[in-house]
Amino acid sequence: MIMSMALAVVGVSLAGDISLRGELTPRDGRVLRIDANAVVVAWPDKPGAPEQISLDRVRSVTGPMADSWSAVAESAERLWRARSRLDRGDALGAEPLFESLHADYRGERGPTAAIVSEGLLRCRLARQAHTSAIEPWLDWLASGGGDATSVGVASTLGSREVTLIAAIPPIWSDSPALRAFASAAESATRAGPARTLMDLYIAAARFETESIEQPIPSMIGSDPAVSLVRDVVAARVTDARGRAIARDAIRKRMETDSPNWVKSWCLAALGRSLIRESDIESRRRGIVELISVHTLHSTDVPFLAGLALADAARTCEAIGESESATVIWRELQIAYPGHPSAKAGIIAAPRPRAIQSEQSPIPVSDEGG
Repeated sequence: MIMSMALAVVGVSLAGDISLRGELTPRDGRVLRIDANAVVVAWPDKPGAPEQISLDRVRSVTGPMADSWSAVAESAERLWRARSRLDRGDALGAEPLFESLHADYRGERGPTAAIVSEGLLRCRLARQAHTSAIEPWLDWLASGGGDATSVGVASTLGSREVTLIAAIPPIWSDSPALRAFASAAESATRAGPARTLMDLYIAAARFETESIEQPIPSMIGSDPAVSLVRDVVAARVTDARGRAIARDAIRKRMETDSPNWVKSWCLAALGRSLIRESDIESRRRGIVELISVHTLHSTDVPFLAGLALADAARTCEAIGESESATVIWRELQIAYPGHPSAKAGIIAAPRPRAIQSEQSPIPVSDEGG
């Protein structure tokens, strides 16, 4: 009888300690710890290491840890509302909530920090704010990340620590958003691959905004995904010798079986590197590479494809081929009517035949980066 009573007491202490969202009844689990980044639970039916649960998944905690839950319950509620809005397609309504949470979780590591940074990343990608998406992307990596398919195209290169997002290459034209990023971004608060990536993205941004060749970190023994970013950046921002070495590395990479988005980055990097050279023949080859980003990868990376067309048009103007520039500007306006670069090429002449026939317009907007 005494043993039965003891088991009953144990059952009361275990059952109902934690209630998860989406489940009708409380789970049998003992809450071991609660902090801003996770609720740590030991499940009696799952021996082994305790589970770390992000705050948005928890509805309530009762028992001895109730006071600790009260300290984070408001953040948990905000995060749950933000994630729910994003999951039903309301990125516009979710972004302010993720913004407010991101201020508290920047630089943190754990499941809740990962959900916050991923959510803000997804919101900014949804409105094509590519420059503003860099910070939450790197914070997402530093937090431990998660399932990359939920935020974009997962890199097939390198380790789990590094996931490149197809929509965020280190490739831009000058803009107010890029100038703000170049002047304010810091890498010192990060470590490992995230810090190296931030250094590379800052170098790329500062070259476009300052027109000064940039030093970039060496990549001895680096993750292959980080090496891809380094080659793309070096092909644009370094001196003539550095650009030539980077172009050779990119061409070798293009000979491998790479995803389409990697090929698009490589084509854009080659083109933007070649148009920096002084001889006309190199610049013309660069124009061809840039147009290829549009003709081959417009649906894979629409913003990058539009930017590549704008670079091709400007280079045609610079070498005196104004008719070709007019055709390319027109194609940019037809294919990517919301692209910020399209405003630079508004021409009142009748539209010529599109470079890529039968292409449906792809609306693209960005904050200018």
